[in-house]
Amino acid sequence: MNLTDFLKPVSQTVVEQLATSSPRSWFRQARIYTDVFPDTEDCRIWLVGVKDDRGIASQAGAAAGPDAIRAELYKLINQHENLSLADLGNIEAGASLSDTAFALAEVAKEALKQKKILLVLGGTADLAFDQYRAYETSTRTMRLVSVDSHIHLSAVEGAEEEAYLNRIILHEPNYLFNITHLAYQTYFCEEESLQTFSRMNFDAFRLGFVTQNMEECEPLLRDADMCCFNMAAIRMSDAPGQLTGSPNGLFGYEACQIARYAGVSNELSSFGLFGYVPHADVQNQTAKLLAQMLWYFVDGVHNRKNDYPAAESNDFQTYRITFNNSTHEVVFYKSLKSDRWWMEVPYPVEKSSRKGRYLVPCSYKDYETACNDEVPDRWLKTYYKLI
Repeated sequence: MNLTDFLKPVSQTVVEQLATSSPRSWFRQARIYTDVFPDTEDCRIWLVGVKDDRGIASQAGAAAGPDAIRAELYKLINQHENLSLADLGNIEAGASLSDTAFALAEVAKEALKQKKILLVLGGTADLAFDQYRAYETSTRTMRLVSVDSHIHLSAVEGAEEEAYLNRIILHEPNYLFNITHLAYQTYFCEEESLQTFSRMNFDAFRLGFVTQNMEECEPLLRDADMCCFNMAAIRMSDAPGQLTGSPNGLFGYEACQIARYAGVSNELSSFGLFGYVPHADVQNQTAKLLAQMLWYFVDGVHNRKNDYPAAESNDFQTYRITFNNSTHEVVFYKSLKSDRWWMEVPYPVEKSSRKGRYLVPCSYKDYETACNDEVPDRWLKTYYKLI
């Protein structure tokens, strides 16, 4: 594939703004598509902007988002000897929205094919569907994490693009294993959407849970393939560059923490930021926050542990919990390298053709729950999804 068929160079206006950047800045060390397309072979991370905002009317102006984020991102100091990031430029708005969608899906597919980690700078939040479409040829079923104040499963007539989670669920072929939705605000969510998540054994966590249990978000992201992050998840005082923001939401540092959890996930191969509207921003505050989120994501990538439990590894401690009045046990694994936890969930013998056990990321709290003679909710939900 010739990527330049879909991509245009980063604007010279952005490059000129960064002329006086520090020698240690990302601008000096990343490979950026300006005049000549960069050599990306040894770059672990690809970044691409999508300059299209026709999908969601309430995010009009988001097409200018990618370059505004770059102007702040490339000022940041690189703390790693080899940044290993290539900026492939922008996907410009096509003749139709479907042309833009096709271009994003094709670029994302190429990133997966070459085993690169893709950063997508939107553009409107509906582009997450096209980020998802890139996984059609993946050999494993998809785990998706969505961070948003709304659960986009239904839409009013004429605004169907906003219901991008519904499009993902209904997409054929179906290769979706799980959706985890973080930081939704109940007063924005229809009861039917929450019931749909419950019925399908998907995971949805309210804003209050996320902010009070931030460490519990790490195992939720650890097994994810893709994360899409909508600006509406962040409180408007921290991210004013949005047209339908809320006084409630994630604080900026919490958004950065989630981004780092996404980066450190061994499986995650694409991360999308959507819904940033520069003309609504105040002193580039939102662009600066998004740039810092990307910085934390890349820092997470550099600190990946690759500590998935393997049968031949001695880097794990095993804990077996047997419930009272039962022969059933839950087996936990704790990494000696990272202190992270996993637990075994057996494939249901009577309803599954697969044998053996599935390892699901978990936390010490799940282990404590099992020690108190209770089956962890994470274990039960995974078991029902395996049927």
